[in-house]
Amino acid sequence: MVALGVVWISVQPIIQYFFSASINFISTVQKPEVFFLASIFALFAIYQLYEYLVDNERFSQKASSESERFGRRQSILLELSKLRGPNLNEILALILKSDAEELNVARTSIWLFNDDRSGIESLVLYDQGVVSTEPVQLLAKDYPAYFSALDINGIITADDARTHPATREFEPDYLQPNNIFALLDVPIRIDGGVQGIICHENLKSTRHWTEEDQDFAHSIADLCALAISSEKQRQTEAELQESRRHLVDAQNTGEFGSFRWDLKPDLMLWSGQVMTQLGFTNDGLPQTERFRSRIVETYLPQYDDVLRKAFKDEKPFRTRLQLKPEFGGQYFEVRGSYLNNERFKGGCFEGTVHNITEQVEAEQEKQRLEEQLIQSQKMESIGTLAGGIAHDFNNILTPILGYTDVALAELGPDSPIRPTLEEVLHGSLRAKDLVEQILIFSRRWDEKTEPLDLEDSIQSGLKLLRPTLPSSIKIEVDITPGHKLVEADSTQMVQVLLNLCTNAWHSMEPAGGLLSIHLYPTSKNGTEMTAVSVSDTGIGIDAEALGRIFDPFFTTKDVGKGTGLGLSVVHGIISKHGGEIVVDSKPGATTFTIFMPTTDKLPSVLPPPIESAGQREGSILLVDDDEAVARILESMLSDLGYRADVHLSGNSALASFQRSDRQYDLLLTDLTMPSMSGIELTHKIREIDPDLPVLIVSGYGEAQVNSQLIGLEHCHIVTKPIIKADLATALKKELH
Repeated sequence: MVALGVVWISVQPIIQYFFSASINFISTVQKPEVFFLASIFALFAIYQLYEYLVDNERFSQKASSESERFGRRQSILLELSKLRGPNLNEILALILKSDAEELNVARTSIWLFNDDRSGIESLVLYDQGVVSTEPVQLLAKDYPAYFSALDINGIITADDARTHPATREFEPDYLQPNNIFALLDVPIRIDGGVQGIICHENLKSTRHWTEEDQDFAHSIADLCALAISSEKQRQTEAELQESRRHLVDAQNTGEFGSFRWDLKPDLMLWSGQVMTQLGFTNDGLPQTERFRSRIVETYLPQYDDVLRKAFKDEKPFRTRLQLKPEFGGQYFEVRGSYLNNERFKGGCFEGTVHNITEQVEAEQEKQRLEEQLIQSQKMESIGTLAGGIAHDFNNILTPILGYTDVALAELGPDSPIRPTLEEVLHGSLRAKDLVEQILIFSRRWDEKTEPLDLEDSIQSGLKLLRPTLPSSIKIEVDITPGHKLVEADSTQMVQVLLNLCTNAWHSMEPAGGLLSIHLYPTSKNGTEMTAVSVSDTGIGIDAEALGRIFDPFFTTKDVGKGTGLGLSVVHGIISKHGGEIVVDSKPGATTFTIFMPTTDKLPSVLPPPIESAGQREGSILLVDDDEAVARILESMLSDLGYRADVHLSGNSALASFQRSDRQYDLLLTDLTMPSMSGIELTHKIREIDPDLPVLIVSGYGEAQVNSQLIGLEHCHIVTKPIIKADLATALKKELH
């Protein structure tokens, strides 16, 4: 009741505004029939708003429960990330135990590819409280469908493992003996490649693996990857420690790596190997000055403080130093103590010098991996949130775009309200583009990669960009011959260039400047690459901002001039295509350069375009839990000549289908609905009519749903927001 009261308080000012506006409208129009129609429409709009606010309150309660589960899982991941110990298998067993308990599965296991990737071998198996490290091997030649699915999809979500195309070949000798009914296999990525999988096995019954289940499993896989990488690092560190022990023994016997600094007179004595490592020559400088001239200046204050404290307290000291790049850039650990006795009456420092470059690099790599894990979890959380927002926003945009499209079609070209509706349509399309950017950022957008000449992307982007640029911005394009094709999504590459060029333009406001685009062939680490650089003569980017430039929602622009999604979207697109983006900036000059791996494939021939569907006839079973979306789809279908039987839930549609003698030509259903999803409804209806064509409407895009459509023929995706032309084309493809 409290929630409904809040809803009424929210609606009441709108009602007051409506009646006030209505009186003004009557005084102007003075047509009762127009007022009556306007009143009916407004009351309906108020009722829809009231229903929306009530539904929003209910959604908030559901979101609270999901948030609690999300928080619990984040806490589990955080605690697991703190696991340390000398035994890798014990750490992995603890991770698998938590994974199994949280996802409520009986068995979890970790499998790694062998060296020639001809199969996988189990590393650790957790089976209902029992841990086994006995290796079991699965060969690709014995299970070709499963390994092919791993190569193509990376993740395998088998709700029914005994019928899933990728896993049913396991039934006779693995699934049936172990009473396994559902599998969720998630890739373990190490050093940029898939090195293994973490397998989840549900016993006794089939199971639907939710998106949250898959996200949590991905995070668990990242933790396993970190643990395995850390073990390799630990082994490296152990080998380094053994090497140090041998070095100390050598120093004890041959004074290798030792030094002595006599304060009176100022004389430094070094062993021969240290002289070589430090690059000492007879340059005429005093010993102390010669040593200090080779050290990176930022290390000298700490070095001096350590020596002063050791001199004062006469206790051992320990510090690190780094040589300047021109002297090799190695890291050294200096250990010693201050001596002042009968032997050294003037006082001296004596100790050893260790080259710890490998250790420092290992520590830096460890820190990088930990930061990568934290960043991965942060991006995953933001991506999940962004994808959910985009899905809901698409539901809102669908009726706005649909009704605007219908209204414009019914208006004459000289109608006074046509410009207003065209502005509504223009704004809605801009919102649609923003949703696409959010979906790309949250990794829910469909990629259609093909061999692509980036010169075409540059030219396409410039066609869109030039009309918007002020005359104060000059564009220069330099295309170096010999660049190769890349395998990429053409739309996303244009988006990358538009975002980079738009940022360059904004950085040169208001004075203007030069925007340069350069396409050229190059190579990185022995791999052929095609590079595109976008340079400007703007204000540049300061060092602090450079560190966060690709973070989502981070922007240096004024309020209202940027969403903070542009560069994070660019970074996400380039990363998913296996490329790299770097930035170099100083006052007056900034350059973003993208590097894309090349391909020798040839562009495919485009199929002929699908003609307009025109007016058709047929009976459509329409299902969507959002009434506004359902009604605009019904209106579109009616305009196209189809009859629509509208239902607001999967259960209602299924009941109607079961008891009706009416023949339907196609099922048009939303993907995400309470109680029964569009996929579940499709399976149940296909049990009755196996040949009924199906169109599934999704606010996420095809990539989110394709894995669930395996085995379903005549079943395709239509992405929201939908306009009539898109719906007509999809219907024609399925029915005609």
